[in-house]
Amino acid sequence: MDLGLPDKNRQEAPPGAEPGVELVRLASLREAYPVPAVLVVSGRLGLLKTISGLQDLLSDGLWYGRLVNKGPDAIDEIERAMQRIQQYCGIGIHIQDAGTKWHPTLSPREDDMIRRCVLAQGDVGIDLRWWGAERGKSDAIDGQHNGTVKVLAGRFILDHGKGHSRTIFLKFEPAGNARHVFTNVAIMEQKLLHVKVCHTCASSTRGLLVTQCVAEGQPMALVLCPTMILG
Repeated sequence: MDLGLPDKNRQEAPPGAEPGVELVRLASLREAYPVPAVLVVSGRLGLLKTISGLQDLLSDGLWYGRLVNKGPDAIDEIERAMQRIQQYCGIGIHIQDAGTKWHPTLSPREDDMIRRCVLAQGDVGIDLRWWGAERGKSDAIDGQHNGTVKVLAGRFILDHGKGHSRTIFLKFEPAGNARHVFTNVAIMEQKLLHVKVCHTCASSTRGLLVTQCVAEGQPMALVLCPTMILG
């Protein structure tokens, strides 16, 4: 992507980089079909580094985003980005059949967040099953990010045939709550031995929290134990 773009077809590019920066922003926020990688190629790399928020858009909103200087090295950067995209698309996501239970589907953005989570762990895939889902309400004042809270349990698939990880839980919820949840869980992780955070990330609409189960074997939801006495 070149940031020196005109506002409309067949026009001269205005001074500055505002149209191009806006296009990067739109790419990083696209929820229906998330963009995995963007390279901003420019001969004014020093200027680009001073543009407020550009680096955050590339690092937070995308799996792979880089500022690239025009020249012979740009070819190497493009090849490296293609390799990263192949890694991203090569992640295996398996969701087990829920049987007689009905659950919502995963959105394209949630699929993107799972892929980024698996890549951050250095694994090649993930095997999941539905744990639960319910309507969630965002803490945002306008409520525009209200949405379903989705929880899945599963295990990472380790690379080089090394088997599976311990059981993990993935919790998706409205982005308006995500930052508060991430902060609170990080505090609890420092206080309690049985809380271990594996990964957190957030988009403009959704947040993902991944925690590790400390129990041995398959965890069982308390709702499945109506006779259990809580003391």
